[in-house]
Amino acid sequence: MLVLFFSAITMKRFLLLFLLPGLFAGAAYAQSEFIKGYIIKNDGTLTEGQIKYISKDFTPKECTFRWFDISQGFSFRAGDIEAFGFTYGVRYKTVTVRGNKIFMACLAEGEVDLMYDGSTMYLDGDGLRMTPLNKRPGTVTFNGKSVTFSDYKDLLLKLDPENRLLTAGDLHLRPEEIKKVVEALNLALDAQVELFATSNPSGVFEEMRNMGAYMDSYGIIAGTNASRYDSEKAPGQSEFLPEMYFFEPAPVVGIFYNRPLSRARDNLAVGAEVMVFKTNVYLYDERSDYKGISRSDINMGYMGIKVPLYLQIRLLKGRFHPIINAGGFVMFNSGTYYTREGEIESALHVVKPFTDNSIVLTKKMVGAMAGIGIKQELNPRQFLYIEARAEIGSGIYEWETLRQKTVSLNLFVGFDFK
Repeated sequence: MLVLFFSAITMKRFLLLFLLPGLFAGAAYAQSEFIKGYIIKNDGTLTEGQIKYISKDFTPKECTFRWFDISQGFSFRAGDIEAFGFTYGVRYKTVTVRGNKIFMACLAEGEVDLMYDGSTMYLDGDGLRMTPLNKRPGTVTFNGKSVTFSDYKDLLLKLDPENRLLTAGDLHLRPEEIKKVVEALNLALDAQVELFATSNPSGVFEEMRNMGAYMDSYGIIAGTNASRYDSEKAPGQSEFLPEMYFFEPAPVVGIFYNRPLSRARDNLAVGAEVMVFKTNVYLYDERSDYKGISRSDINMGYMGIKVPLYLQIRLLKGRFHPIINAGGFVMFNSGTYYTREGEIESALHVVKPFTDNSIVLTKKMVGAMAGIGIKQELNPRQFLYIEARAEIGSGIYEWETLRQKTVSLNLFVGFDFK
């Protein structure tokens, strides 16, 4: 009991040691970042300066502008200015939706604008008045004429009176595809058109990372480890060996660290983890021989400190992307124990109890691991991920002539503090 108490205290201190740097890192990220941008006043005047960074929001509530690093910031809401944007990033324009003025991302600006709120695209300008692009029919006014359409494809074709738009039959409601069509529509109408990005540059973080900073990534990991210990005696061996046919689950917590191998690309990284879990296994064994019936209650367990080392491959880019991990691990076991209490019932029904603690559990295990998961970026510095992992390693018993292995299945959730 005293050993378990001190083990719990040690684990709490261990986790606290690594949680504190993460909390400070999160607080540091909460500070505002400004990157190069501009505002457009209601009279059409463009003023360049710095805009408070926006990561993923397509309908921000306000714009915070300043001229340079140490100048005072000014906040504008929709209607106070016509538009604002980031250099090489998204432009946000003031639009009216259901009688309310809001900022919304503008992907193309001309006689006909293409607006995007993160889920739905809209056409605005020349009487269209924020017409949503979807598969529903409707009627709009364009160039003083009423246009009735069956869906977004039909609408885009009918807006060009000379059918000069290159709208293929398999056109999808994707911002990059629709943006090209709206560009062609404005050109067909002899109107100037300007296109804008669908995402913002990563600001100071990306610039610092390209110089080698912020390459390291670390966070916490938690989940479930389920292990099964397979073993088989060599022919001729007569010693008792417990048999396990199931996976014993145990909660696991730990920390992780990874680092991309390249500054320019992070699709390949090296990673390491330190995970702690405690497992307790109960086995019941009953067998018959010439001596009678033998029944055994077996209890064994340990506290494992597992250290996986692996390569991580990111398959796709974007906010959600799959990951693959492959590598090896070493695990150190402390507090190991094995007890076997049983009885032998003879043919005359005479019962004799016995105790056999001859089997010893190993203090160290090694093996290989592979996993697949999906990662969600919360912002340029932080992410969540979930991973399913399989491991195969050396056996649990300290028994040289025994053929054995450990098979483990894991499900983890991790949070990166960056």
